Amino acid sequence: MIGGRTLHHTWWTDFPSAAGDSGAPVIRDDGYLLGIVIATTRTQTIYSPVDWVADVLDLQPCVDAGSS
Repeated sequence: MIGGRTLHHTWWTDFPSAAGDSGAPVIRDDGYLLGIVIATTRTQTIYSPVDWVADVLDLQPCVDAGSS
């Protein structure tokens, strides 16, 4: 819960982010996009997985992973 509201479809990390980071990408060390920052605490970052966001918004990839 944040501000008394339950957040669904979220992952909590063990690293902080700062106010204003909402909307920023969360990326693994190997460059794989995990999700989008939606909230932060002093010690954690909360993000929504990119697959869930894309599904909810009915997004389609605009770049073929095999193209250069």
